[in-house]
Amino acid sequence: MRFLIITHVLHKPIENSWFAYAPYVREMNLWLKNVDEVEIVAPVTKQLPSAIDTAYKHDNIIFTQIPEIAFVSLGRCIRSFFSLPFIIFSLFMACKRADHIHLRCPGNIGLLGCLVQICFPKKVKTAKYAGNWDPNAMQPLSYRLQKKIISSTFWTKNMTALVYGNWQNQTKNIKPFFTATFNKADKVTPTPREYSGHLKFVFIGGLVEGKRPLFAIQMVEKLNTLGYNASLEIFGDGILKQDLIAYCNSNSLNKHIIFHGNQDKDVIKKALQTTHFVILASKSEGWPKA
Repeated sequence: MRFLIITHVLHKPIENSWFAYAPYVREMNLWLKNVDEVEIVAPVTKQLPSAIDTAYKHDNIIFTQIPEIAFVSLGRCIRSFFSLPFIIFSLFMACKRADHIHLRCPGNIGLLGCLVQICFPKKVKTAKYAGNWDPNAMQPLSYRLQKKIISSTFWTKNMTALVYGNWQNQTKNIKPFFTATFNKADKVTPTPREYSGHLKFVFIGGLVEGKRPLFAIQMVEKLNTLGYNASLEIFGDGILKQDLIAYCNSNSLNKHIIFHGNQDKDVIKKALQTTHFVILASKSEGWPKA
């Protein structure tokens, strides 16, 4: 069986292996144990794998590279617009070759995949919606559109979409499902915390606008101005990192805010075991990895 993955996740080639965001790849590796051939349609970056990346485990991977698209500035909007015909054609041909179509949503490439899969009503399909499925949640238009297409039994045939939470009035396409980051064996007895002294906060996630890392920094900054002894450890990387560091420098926050960059799962586990609070302030992601 030829299993097709359509995703916006950036991939990093090293020798004969493909690396990408570890929680996603570990999940896909479980799926790939049951297939003969894999085709991945995704964008590629020249960056080397970091501590939060891992490799696919499969002997027969075909990779179809497409451009990364984003609509965050005029220049990127123009480049992304002219890339759309090539991306849509690549997705169409990959879907035509596939026996099973798997969509990773929400995301720009996931949205295009949702549209292209309509042309293949007889193909077996699955989708993993890794965001907030709450019907009443305030989300970007592209996210809402992906949810509508995936849910529709008119536009989307032979689909099983895995979503977080058990919501009322869902179509037969939707199946409640939760992807755990840790195993049951990873559970430990909670350590009692003392809240009268130094308060430790943790932020875990991409340093991007949607995750609101500046909100986390400003929250801890405010606590210190109110007389609390509070500190924040930030785990993650992204385009806002230098701006956040500059903010901390200009506001004399260096002794309260610590940037760790991307770290592996064991480091994150230790941080979570000693912190008092985890700041989960994402704009649209209802179930952050922390």
